[in-house]
Amino acid sequence: MGEKSSHEGIVQRCSFAHYEESPFGPPKVGKTGVIALEGVNTSSTDSQMHNNIMAAGSKDRPPMLGPGRYSQWRSRFLRYIDTKPNGEGLRKSILSGPYVPSTVLVQVVAATEGNPAIQQHTTIETVLNMTPENKEHFLSEKEAIFLLLTGIGDDIYSTVDACKTTNEMWIAIERLQ
Repeated sequence: MGEKSSHEGIVQRCSFAHYEESPFGPPKVGKTGVIALEGVNTSSTDSQMHNNIMAAGSKDRPPMLGPGRYSQWRSRFLRYIDTKPNGEGLRKSILSGPYVPSTVLVQVVAATEGNPAIQQHTTIETVLNMTPENKEHFLSEKEAIFLLLTGIGDDIYSTVDACKTTNEMWIAIERLQ
């Protein structure tokens, strides 16, 4: 349960309920509940740890795009979406664009007791009559937009926010690199 952090080769396990003392003295708990060691400047270590977490992402958050790290981010981002239950639909939305409902041919249905006959006609595909694969792709577009916008910084966000689809955003992000 404890978090592990490293400072000059000394590993310390910390949690709110448990800690192991180090040569730097006992830990101090501040008002925010953050544990700090007396005499140790952790700001550079914390900053590097924050940058590593943001670059790698997590199970709940996509990786963040850092300056000059597009190829690594692209790979991590695609691997991240593959871990989602609708990963195939997300990948299709990002790389190929949103699913565009097609025209469906409705076959003749004979009249039954109390129901009139239905003549052969065409209609636009809806979520109710899509195949499961097409439905997943169709419904993934909004989540894909959210994940992409979460994985980029404000400087890129302002450029790609005007894009209508995740595929357009993906291409715009690539062009900016």
